[in-house]
Amino acid sequence: MTLKIESLVLSDEKSYECKLQHGEAVSAEMKLTVNQYPREFYVEDTGDVPVDGEEASVARCVTKGAKPEPKMWFTDADGQEVSLDEVPVISQGDDGLFDKTITLKKTFTKQDNGKSYKCHVERADLTTNVTDMSAIQVHYASSVVLLNSVPEVWEEGESLQAACEAWGNPTPAVTWSFTPDAKTNVTLPAGDLLPSNFQTNGARIFSNRLAATAQGLTNNGTLTCTADNKIGSPASASFKIGVYAAPVTTVPTTTGMAPVQEARAGGPDGAVIGGVVAVAVFVLIVAVLLIARYFMSHKGTYRTKEMTMAEDEEKRGDLMADEDEEILAESGGRKKEFFL
Repeated sequence: MTLKIESLVLSDEKSYECKLQHGEAVSAEMKLTVNQYPREFYVEDTGDVPVDGEEASVARCVTKGAKPEPKMWFTDADGQEVSLDEVPVISQGDDGLFDKTITLKKTFTKQDNGKSYKCHVERADLTTNVTDMSAIQVHYASSVVLLNSVPEVWEEGESLQAACEAWGNPTPAVTWSFTPDAKTNVTLPAGDLLPSNFQTNGARIFSNRLAATAQGLTNNGTLTCTADNKIGSPASASFKIGVYAAPVTTVPTTTGMAPVQEARAGGPDGAVIGGVVAVAVFVLIVAVLLIARYFMSHKGTYRTKEMTMAEDEEKRGDLMADEDEEILAESGGRKKEFFL
């Protein structure tokens, strides 16, 4: 004997009895259980924005009208099950069906930014439904670095360029500001972040002509690049610059008037070249004078010695001639020889 029920419904879940009458009656009872796949299965966004280092509930995975209670879990982009900080919400209606919700609630870090998650639901037949979620956007504080090394000492009139790089989520706003050196006793006009001879273009700052301290304007101080996206504290990177006045040269006049001061227009390169040339000329002149003096002094000494030797030879010859005459006179004109 076979019991066959077509198009089972939940109301078919009951006990069924089979009786066999053959002399003595024999019966057997069976309990029929009817399962129900989830009638609804979806993932919804909570609207919460996770922040680095903070706990947040970013999504809910929901099943409705399931029997028995389904197993549900989240996995990350690596396929690992996520440990949740919130227990599931489960309810059972009069019809015996279960509604169940799990929430993706955890402490997020900026390393989780851009990762995607999946919700899994295991049905009564042990098959699994999977629903993908959109990538999670984790907000984290700004960071900033300088892109180039900037010298600290500059000459008036030179051009300066610098740039910084900032990152964060959301993308931070970048601003440049200037703090004058306290020794200059100069302050910026109210509302101004930079001296009038500086311009910015996003994360870049430049000045076509640096100025030393004069008439209420100075470029001696600290330039700061600040990045801020309203998450945590702003980040900044700074560097100092010192601008000195261009040196001047004095041009003498032949009219008896006061010397005229002319600013050197050649810049730092002209100053270096001019100094090198001047030193070279001076060294050359001194060398020529020393060499000339050396040769003159040695030439005079040689002549003096040469004349003295000639005079000595002449005197020695005269003396020998006188001695020969005396000897001849004493010997009656005969020359005597002596042997030792």
